[in-house]
Amino acid sequence: MTIGQIATAALLAWALAFALVIARIKGMGIYAIYQALMAFFQGPALALILAGLMWKRANGKGAFIGFVGSFLFPPSSPPPERRRPPVPADPREVRQNPRCEACIPE
Repeated sequence: MTIGQIATAALLAWALAFALVIARIKGMGIYAIYQALMAFFQGPALALILAGLMWKRANGKGAFIGFVGSFLFPPSSPPPERRRPPVPADPREVRQNPRCEACIPE
């Protein structure tokens, strides 16, 4: 088998496994999951493009280290203690969650 056929078979197996995992996630569709993944990758990719365009000494090794480093140490995510709790979508959950800051009591 050639490298291309092996890569195709591996990606096909990964896609099938990923589809089964997504099917078990309740409350999220494939589009929402796709958007979440794209948001995760687009910031570091844009930083690499801009660094390569604006800096003459940029090279492949530095780009790879920067790309991996941006996933390990994301600059835009707040520390865990400053993250706000999610706003519940169900009105019945609003009454059951006394710590919700965005909830308006009846």
